[in-house]
Amino acid sequence: MAGLQYPPPSTGMSEIDRKTIQTGVNYGSGGNDLGLRYEKIMMKKYSINKYAQLLIEKLSKQLQRLYKIGARKFLVRNIAALGCQPFNINTKNHTGPCAEEVNQRISEYNKLLPSLLMNLQSTLLGSKFIHGDIYKVFQDAIASPASYGFKDVSTSCCIDKNGNRSGTCAPNVAPCEDRKSSAFFDTFHPSESMHFLWARRFLNDSSICSPMTLIQLMQA
Repeated sequence: MAGLQYPPPSTGMSEIDRKTIQTGVNYGSGGNDLGLRYEKIMMKKYSINKYAQLLIEKLSKQLQRLYKIGARKFLVRNIAALGCQPFNINTKNHTGPCAEEVNQRISEYNKLLPSLLMNLQSTLLGSKFIHGDIYKVFQDAIASPASYGFKDVSTSCCIDKNGNRSGTCAPNVAPCEDRKSSAFFDTFHPSESMHFLWARRFLNDSSICSPMTLIQLMQA
């Protein structure tokens, strides 16, 4: 979509190449920590405020490590509205379209992220950080599905072995025929269509990326 070559698969790279940034780095962190991991393990140890701060501090260290090995331009997105995953919709009590208890937890982390990125850019010489609001991408799609080409934003495209859309996909069972109009492929993961939606908005939509879009960051 942006005209960049695909990064090479890490398993086919030499040890030296693995320590050198090629075309870019894709680093994922945070979503699982604030989802089931928090509910099953970390809730017993931390309040959500303290846990969100802990995750932000760990993210800061990891971003600084990437800077030290050569990264200079960073798109850092917040965490999506996990309360709108089919898993949470089908396993938690809620009155609206999503499990807001989970989304409120996510918001505690998300509100800390912009100031972290501003602080890093001010202290890491030559760096540029932009904030990608994937939470808003999901909010917009759920509030107005048809505007983004979706017919189903609350159920998974595949069926789990229990048939109640609360687990992983059942083996050897065909998913829904119209996968392009579903926001979620399984109970946890967005569909390809949703991935394309947030990629397009990150590239060009200034209401999603700040202080510049991804295209502008690439050209800076």
